[in-house]
Amino acid sequence: MTKTQQQKIGKLGEDMAVKYLKKKGYKILERNYRADKFGEIDIIACCKKPDSTLFQPSKILVFVEVKTKTDQSFGLPEQELTYQKKKRLSRAIQNYLFKKYLTDEDWRLDLIAIEILEDKVYPVKSAKGGVAKPQFNRASIRHYENIPL
Repeated sequence: MTKTQQQKIGKLGEDMAVKYLKKKGYKILERNYRADKFGEIDIIACCKKPDSTLFQPSKILVFVEVKTKTDQSFGLPEQELTYQKKKRLSRAIQNYLFKKYLTDEDWRLDLIAIEILEDKVYPVKSAKGGVAKPQFNRASIRHYENIPL
């Protein structure tokens, strides 16, 4: 099955989000976790809690939803995280926690919104004559932590 343009943009956005999170010190645990009938979690990571102490756990699980858009004609990427999507994500997160025996772990949901301007995406010729991954001049990445479900 060939990927649609929308799937390619989504994958590019997820790759950018992973790179961003790693730069911020997050450890990536899984990508594109399929939670049975509940859907998919884009990125599962962990990071240090800012308020960790000797007696409290220092790590928190972070479930990341990535929304990527190439234009604002139908709104911002943040607006794509609807009530229905949050409901499915909540079920997918509970599914993950249950299957991995992590029901007592601290966790949160984050949103990474990425905007890439369509006219700024360029295919780059590789040295072997093929076309490499698209390169772009500018993308806006916004990270929202602890999204309420």
